[in-house]
Amino acid sequence: MSVNIVSPPFRERGRDKMYNMWHRVNDGAELILVLEGTGSIVFKSGVYPLVSGGLYYIARGALHYTLPDDPTCYDRIKMLVGASVIEADKELFEFLEEKEAVFSKLSDDALEKARMLFDTISSRDDLEMKNAESLSSALGLLVLLCRYNMGTISSPRDTISRTISYINEHIHEQITIDTLCDVSHTSKYHLCRKFKSQMGMTIVEYITDTRIELAKEMLTGKDKLSVSTVSERCGFVNESYFCAVFKKRTGVSPLGYMRELKK
Repeated sequence: MSVNIVSPPFRERGRDKMYNMWHRVNDGAELILVLEGTGSIVFKSGVYPLVSGGLYYIARGALHYTLPDDPTCYDRIKMLVGASVIEADKELFEFLEEKEAVFSKLSDDALEKARMLFDTISSRDDLEMKNAESLSSALGLLVLLCRYNMGTISSPRDTISRTISYINEHIHEQITIDTLCDVSHTSKYHLCRKFKSQMGMTIVEYITDTRIELAKEMLTGKDKLSVSTVSERCGFVNESYFCAVFKKRTGVSPLGYMRELKK
């Protein structure tokens, strides 16, 4: 039996190198155990709380942001698992299928067990020789994930999380700073200042980046949408402006982007 551990567990402390940008992992699904930290993990579909003792499943290719309150105190264990691990158990597969992410808050005992399961996989010198044990440990983590699953996405609890959640949900619309101030219950000055300080970019830059990432998905999707349709669905004022911004951010036009991927 072959187990698809794409990347064995590794520990990361401190600021995430992808802290201020949308990103996805295409090699496999992420399993993340948070040892210390609070904040939010932002997805297109909404916001999950980032908490100590949280176990997270992030599906392969899911766009997300990790947004710790204090990036320097963020401590986590990560690993990547392939489809063969998830498909090894029918119930787990049915539970995780088509989900963008799953969040579980572990009890103290479950947290200790999760750490032991990660360590078991980490300690294997030759994963091919230890397939059964590695698969058992990976499945054990997924069982904990399902058992302690917190269910629905939480309501954003702080100013920046509420702002980001609103932007993601209304990215196809025209979004104004005044509307965001109403959503976040704060003044324009404090919102813009806090957003830039915490995210490392302005609100307008964040909205533009999010729209460009969404446009990339639509341009290469199965629906074969036109550039004009993509421009409209991503909230750009017109096609010409969309093409100009897209080329400035990516170095190629929308049509050029599609041609490069086809190659």
